[in-house]
Amino acid sequence: MRTILFWTLLLTSFGGSTPSFASDTLDTLIKQKAEEFLRKGIAAYQNKNYLDAAKFYKRSNRFAKSLRATSNLCNLYLYGQGVAKNVEQARKLCEYSAKYDDAHALAMLGEIYLFGRGVTKDMAKAVGYYERASQLGHGHSKFVLALLIMKTQPDKAKKLLEEADKAGHGHAKKALQDLAKQK
Repeated sequence: MRTILFWTLLLTSFGGSTPSFASDTLDTLIKQKAEEFLRKGIAAYQNKNYLDAAKFYKRSNRFAKSLRATSNLCNLYLYGQGVAKNVEQARKLCEYSAKYDDAHALAMLGEIYLFGRGVTKDMAKAVGYYERASQLGHGHSKFVLALLIMKTQPDKAKKLLEEADKAGHGHAKKALQDLAKQK
């Protein structure tokens, strides 16, 4: 933090205006610091150190609003991992990232509306969020959407399960096998 403060002061001390090279350098430094905190947050999450993950995601967002850090924070708030469970805060964070087509945020909004977590259950909204996340390549969303539309759109559901399986979703292969047995 001190390093960035030093550079900010140095680069803005050119007679009240910041030369473009200085502004570009500062932007690059800020983005690098945000990415560093995001990487630390992801590593902490993978090690099940949710408290540190939340801390690093928040720090990442202080430097530069990161869609990935924001949707990862949404996940933590939704499940109360490393932070107090706060579904309303989770929803707001996910809605922010979803505006920019963040697939993970869209999938979590699908879950929020599917199960009515802090909102009224809304199957149409849930399907819409899962549909958009699926279009963006989110494997879990493809799997969930397939289950949701299995009875009404079996061909599309099968295609989604195949795509989810190719994306490495652990339950898609079994769902495809079960579907084949039904025919």
